[in-house]
Amino acid sequence: MRYYLVRNLSFAQDGDFLRSGLLRALTMNWHDLGNLLNRVVTMIQRYRKGAIPAPGPIGELEADLQQLAQKTARQAADAWKPGKSAKLSHHWSFVRRVNQYIEQSEALETGEIC
Repeated sequence: MRYYLVRNLSFAQDGDFLRSGLLRALTMNWHDLGNLLNRVVTMIQRYRKGAIPAPGPIGELEADLQQLAQKTARQAADAWKPGKSAKLSHHWSFVRRVNQYIEQSEALETGEIC
């Protein structure tokens, strides 16, 4: 419920609560997060025997992702300041980008991307 209210309603103005909107909000972005969590846990179990490995070398994809993580953290901190509307869109953009990173990394390892 809190997620829906923060994501869809502004504290500065009136808003409408719709049950259909709540259900849509609960399924839309959470699918991306669940997919990411499942992928990461599965890969750690399958390829690293359940142990989180030390970070590897930083390539172009990793540097891009690190910059986006820092930008997302700044946006999140700013969004929660008093008087700001705490929108969560940047959080979900980052989750989608991490999913894309995994796909790109897999493609590079299999040679599907030059």
